[in-house]
Amino acid sequence: LLREALYLLRSRDTDLDKLGLLLNRHHEQLRDRKRISTEKIDAMLAASLEAGALGGKINGSGGGGCMFALAPGREEHVAAAIRAQGGVPHLLTIDPGACVEEIGW
Repeated sequence: LLREALYLLRSRDTDLDKLGLLLNRHHEQLRDRKRISTEKIDAMLAASLEAGALGGKINGSGGGGCMFALAPGREEHVAAAIRAQGGVPHLLTIDPGACVEEIGW
């Protein structure tokens, strides 16, 4: 999973649908093999997917009740679904950050 995800993230045009599927697969492994998920996290993830998220997974060791969902263009719908399951959503955006540009003198 890690190699597949790294390949996707390093590509010019990241296939977000596939990345979402990889997130789901990783969550399933953590839930089923490591048993670190909780009923609440599973409910929030299921609601997120139903609301249009492409994927998601538990974050951390599971004890803190933290998860995230990949939901480009559906952020508010997914946040409402998480809220309906008793979660407190925080919307995050990703940008390129600081950049260095060459100035021609």
